[in-house]
Amino acid sequence: MNPLLCYPGSPEPLGFGEETGHSIILAEWDGQRWRVEFKDISQWRYATSEVDATGMHSREEVVEKIRQFASQARDGKQLVAHVTLKGQPGPSLDLDLEMIAAGAQSEFADLRIEDQTLPPFDLKTLQIEQTTTGTFVRRMLAEIDAAKLAQDDVMQDKLMRALTFGLLALSGREIPNL
Repeated sequence: MNPLLCYPGSPEPLGFGEETGHSIILAEWDGQRWRVEFKDISQWRYATSEVDATGMHSREEVVEKIRQFASQARDGKQLVAHVTLKGQPGPSLDLDLEMIAAGAQSEFADLRIEDQTLPPFDLKTLQIEQTTTGTFVRRMLAEIDAAKLAQDDVMQDKLMRALTFGLLALSGREIPNL
């Protein structure tokens, strides 16, 4: 007889590295063969998503996109999620992450939101301006291009955030909490 071995592990996922969920194994020996059944009894689900905020002009639009993700990902379970906002939102969108999370929180057991959006500014127009803002944009874009050439994604992300925060400051808008 060849023994059947199985390490059961946890019937619940333990983090974002386990988004496919967990199950238990029901095994029955009838004296000649095993009958094995995987049964999902988990009550929790971890999920990550990127939400494209391109062209959005209100927090309500962002909240609605996040709620749509929740309804697709939940699968009848308590949902713990990490959402990354991407794209280039409209200039009128106030990306107050706390307010966005509060608007969508009822859909989640826990929700973390990360902002990786591009600046809500027309960089092509700004970079040709002969102003302090134009000079700032040209220099930052040159640094970002250098980071791209060096294939330094971490520096590229930092420079893009610096460009965003600098433009927000130069336009008199509030800089979000980090």
